[in-house]
Amino acid sequence: MVEPLGAVAEIGLLRSSDARDCVEVVRSLPGWFSYPGALDDVASATSSQEGFCARVDGQLVGFVTVRLSFAESLEITYLAVHAMYRNKGIGSQLVRAVARLCKERSIELICLLTLGPTAGSSFYEETVAFYRASGFWRVRELQNAEWGGAYSLVMTALASRLLEAESGDGLT
Repeated sequence: MVEPLGAVAEIGLLRSSDARDCVEVVRSLPGWFSYPGALDDVASATSSQEGFCARVDGQLVGFVTVRLSFAESLEITYLAVHAMYRNKGIGSQLVRAVARLCKERSIELICLLTLGPTAGSSFYEETVAFYRASGFWRVRELQNAEWGGAYSLVMTALASRLLEAESGDGLT
């Protein structure tokens, strides 16, 4: 892994061939991705869904996957930045790339599910704080049968709101 010495991440389209590198990113984040089947789920999503990846010196260090929920909303299904590159603005760059995609497609809303506060996970408290700082609102916590009964938090944002504070970030 290339050391993060202030290098700027380049954001580009996620390719199905990036799946293996995306799995390596989530391996660096066991607090978030240690649930049974996590690596397989990420490999499947990154090889079949649209998204963006962040590269530093040509090496994939982060990614986001999305899928169309309804005509008016795009769902972020996964977003991860390698542990060595966290808190450097790369996750925010990926969120803004999704917002720009929404604008291009006239999609107004971005939504996501993450582990909810009832789970009591400090890792997911960080996740919720990140999304709130990015412009997302908490909508509702609910017990999610797809997640083995774990509590998930629904979050949403207006794509246009996420673009309001946008600065140049190297989208390619």
